[in-house]
Amino acid sequence: MKKIIFAIFALLATTAAMAQHHVAVTERPAAGQVQAAAPAVSGPRHAEGLSSAQRPVGYWPTDSITLTNVAIGASGTYPVGAYITNNMLRSYAGCKVVGVRFAVGEYIGRTRAFIYKVNSDGNITEEPVTQMQRAYEGWNNVFFNAEKEFELDGTEELIVGYDYIESDEMVAADRGAICTVGMEADEEDEGKLQGTEFVIYGNFGQGEDWFSITNTGMLCAQLILDVSSLPAKAIDMSYLDTGFRYKQAGELIEMLATVANVGREEVNNYELFCQIDDLEPTVVSSERRLDEGASETYQPVLQVPADIAVGKHTVRVGVKSIEGTAVAASARTVFEQQFYVYAHPLTRNKVYVEQYTDQDAAVANDVNAVFNSALSMYPNACMVNIYKPGNPLAISESAYLTNLYAYTLPCFTSNRSYFPGEMYIAYDVNDYLQIGTQNVINWLVLPVIDQDYSFASFATIGMKPAYDPATRQLTVEVNGSLSEDALPIYGDLAVTLMLTEDGVTSYQRYVNTRTGRIATNNNYKHNHVLRAYITAPTGDKVETQGDTYSGSFSITLDEAWNPENLNLVGIVTRYAEAVTADNIKEMDVTNADAMSLKAVVSGISELSNNAETSEPAEMYNLSGQRVNRGYRGIVVVKGKKYQSIQY
Repeated sequence: MKKIIFAIFALLATTAAMAQHHVAVTERPAAGQVQAAAPAVSGPRHAEGLSSAQRPVGYWPTDSITLTNVAIGASGTYPVGAYITNNMLRSYAGCKVVGVRFAVGEYIGRTRAFIYKVNSDGNITEEPVTQMQRAYEGWNNVFFNAEKEFELDGTEELIVGYDYIESDEMVAADRGAICTVGMEADEEDEGKLQGTEFVIYGNFGQGEDWFSITNTGMLCAQLILDVSSLPAKAIDMSYLDTGFRYKQAGELIEMLATVANVGREEVNNYELFCQIDDLEPTVVSSERRLDEGASETYQPVLQVPADIAVGKHTVRVGVKSIEGTAVAASARTVFEQQFYVYAHPLTRNKVYVEQYTDQDAAVANDVNAVFNSALSMYPNACMVNIYKPGNPLAISESAYLTNLYAYTLPCFTSNRSYFPGEMYIAYDVNDYLQIGTQNVINWLVLPVIDQDYSFASFATIGMKPAYDPATRQLTVEVNGSLSEDALPIYGDLAVTLMLTEDGVTSYQRYVNTRTGRIATNNNYKHNHVLRAYITAPTGDKVETQGDTYSGSFSITLDEAWNPENLNLVGIVTRYAEAVTADNIKEMDVTNADAMSLKAVVSGISELSNNAETSEPAEMYNLSGQRVNRGYRGIVVVKGKKYQSIQY
């Protein structure tokens, strides 16, 4: 998804109409997130001051600089770093880290270069490796003393950077000295840079921690490695994306694959192969020279066979040969991804929207307004708000979801499904708010929801609740139909039932538009608040009978909840003992539904949702003609005018 720059530094008091580039601070990425590939760069490696046995490793393996004037906006010293993922380091096991490189836009005096080691939970593991040195305009090479050098084992993740010093003079001139690099976006966003792996340490109203920087480009900071232990010629796979996971027979698999020269010498020609299951592979040959340390990106296409079976399949892309010599298959030279073939899709009841939010994050006030409005426009979506652990409205059972999905707060998932090419499964609404609430709804939230509504489902969900006011016990009978593709694709299915409450009074931090300061509303009305799971949080496995399933679940309502404001939300997913970083892409929601419990608790003993789906809200053009959701122009939805969703 395309993003824009806006700054929330200085308590969100700045505006998007800034003359210079400023950082936009969001929360530190959580562990277990989907990692994006390192940028693909072809052409010669160029790093001034390094020997032939040394190599820079970072977002960009050259001395390129796109911006030299990125600013924090307040004087002080700020540790800034590049988050170097395991995906970027795994080919360099056995190499020695000998230093750090970074670029600044002007002289910032004597400063600290550092490397922090990060564990699998996203936490700093030990004291950093540091070295002091004066930092001059342009690239600075900081070589460690021998006792500070260390060898990579290929499993590390690192934060590599320096202490950036922003002076009072820089603040007055509205011009910083942080250097970034990135690919220019299209003309509409000219001057905005792609890349969000840049991190900063500080306290930006949410406690001291590492926070991510969005859309000012990728930080000019690199490791310096001694690569003398590497083989002379070697190419590794560094990235593979095969698009959406669910495909039909005959469909094209349009892939994005990146390879990297991880040897000591240039490679003059090489071959790749692409393969579905054990079928005959397709070979891609390259006669282009690939310099040491450089990468190349390909877009191979494979067609799913017309006679392929419904169910799980594998696509493999790997390095076949280098200059005529066959390459042994390994986890570094061959990447594979699974996809699922279907033939009998069902229509979705609703799209399941899950927001991860924070009562202490002032921006959540504006994001809540976005979703309240979006859901009123799109009735075929249901929503659950999950609060940050430690918030008064948080429940302990949902903490695992926050850890898995919430790389920033607030953010949201749609059907918990992964959009190909994104860094994370969740979407960060913060990056869009400066374009206006209605634009965020039209250009981000509704397109995502509408897209996911159109995807195939493989199970329906029907819910029939009954309430006993004497015991406050709610019983829910669940049933549904299964596509004949469901079991071949999923194996076992699970149903998760949740209770949410609207109009819950609790505090919420927000930005006072008059003063520009963060304030607290102690009487804020929260909607879609997750109150409890009726099933296990990861879902209860359902028993199937032929092409149907059913189950019965119950819960005693807490006296603190207002039963008339409660909603019942149900989702169907793949069953798993636990949701982890390893299986998170497979845990998308195949169907969802929701219903108010007001009628049930107000005297009607039973209420059943209609498992039949309804179409999204009807849209009309200004001539009164009904149009579909691909229409471009002004449309009328429920009597209100909107800019139609653009695909």
